[in-house]
Amino acid sequence: MTKKQNYDSAMAELEQLVAELENETAVSMEEYAKKAKRATELIAYCTERLHTFDADLQKIAQQNQ
Repeated sequence: MTKKQNYDSAMAELEQLVAELENETAVSMEEYAKKAKRATELIAYCTERLHTFDADLQKIAQQNQ
């Protein structure tokens, strides 16, 4: 991530990128590749955050048993 990012801002950026890619009819291959690469980075970041969140919730659940 290029700036301090959290899950919500990453998801918002990802949704914006997907909408742009779906709605653009004439986009250069370079621009498409750039947006696709950024989307891949955001997906990886969000996936990692979800796994971390899930692990934290599991630890909390185990402590409360």
